[in-house]
Formats: sequence, C-alpha cells, structure tokens
Amino acid sequence: MQPLKSKAGKEAKKKRSQLIIGLFIVFLMVFSVVGYAFLSGTKPEQQGQETYNSYVFIDTPEGWKTQISIESKSYTITTAFLPQELENITIQGTPLLNAFKGKTVYIIANNLSERQAAISLYSNLNKIVFRMQLACSEEESETEFCLENELPIKSCDDATLEITIVEIKETENEPIVNYKNNCLIIEGKGTDLVRATEKSVFIIFGIMEK
Repeated sequence: MQPLKSKAGKEAKKKRSQLIIGLFIVFLMVFSVVGYAFLSGTKPEQQGQETYNSYVFIDTPEGWKTQISIESKSYTITTAFLPQELENITIQGTPLLNAFKGKTVYIIANNLSERQAAISLYSNLNKIVFRMQLACSEEESETEFCLENELPIKSCDDATLEITIVEIKETENEPIVNYKNNCLIIEGKGTDLVRATEKSVFIIFGIMEK
C-alpha cells in the first residue's frame, strides 16, 4: 500500500501546486487592472482612442486595447502603455511571432516585480502559445516560492525550436530587450520593466518595429 499512498501523495501535491500557480495567475490578472489604472494615471481623464501604425487603441479601465488579426482570427491586445510611449526602449534582436506561436513558453520571473511585469506577456501571449509555464532561475531555485510550487528551473540554455524561454530581470540598468536563439531577456526596474515587457509584446505581434 505504501507505493499507492506515495503516488496519491505526489498527485495531491501536484494538484495543489497547479492550484497555487493558477490562483497566483488569477491574482496577477486582478492586480493588473489596478496596476493599469495606476500606470495610466498620467493620461487624460476622459476615455478616448489613439492610433499607431494603423492600429486603433481604445482606452478602457483595463488598459489600452487594440485588435490584431492572425490567420483570419481576431485577438485583443491589452497593455498599460501605448506604443508611442515605448519607442525609446532599446531592442536587440527581433522576437517574432513564430518564436511563440504554438510553442511551449517558460517565463522566468523570480520576484513579485518580475511576475507583475509578466502579466502582459501571459495575458496576451497565452492566446497563441501551446503552453505557458512560470519558471525560476538556477539562482532562485531554493527559494520558498519555487520549492513550494515545484517550478521548473530554466535558463536560455533550455531554449530550442519548440521551447521559447523568457527571462524577466529586475535590474538597475536602463530598460532593454534582448532576443537571440529563442530566448527573450527583458531588463529594467519598476515601471520601466513593465514598459520593456509591453514593447516586447508589440514587437512580437508586429505592431511596432525596432
């Protein structure tokens, strides 16, 4: 009976882990509504719309929304910032849609700030990827959050043609996005980390160019 109990225990732990991750994602999505309102505080009070490269952005309580078409299917992109507010962020390499569409994507986000920045990636890319999974870096592999939720340990070395790695890193540096060999690294601090992440979203969906 011991093997059966052990297996049942592992299954229960796995389900608990999945539930925690699911609840965490729900928390982030709810938090994003508040976050968008805070980040958008410098915009005019009245709701309206803006245009960028023929894309129309509608101002909503959840953020700026625009419609894109991929293979005759319509998708809604929601962000806190407009593309024209992100033009000064440096991009090295070009993360294209094909690097994400239908792929398994691991997002390395070690702390709350990085996970908050990951909201835009998760909410916008989960429509087109095969699977999206939160992950931890090797340096953070022994932290309580990573251990309790049995998160996979990933790095850019794990990127393949079928697996795309995204590493969101809170640093003191100017915001920068670097893409190479199916690995996307996003760096910045605070609001700039969110801005860099959202520029990545716009580049991936072809709304912006480098």
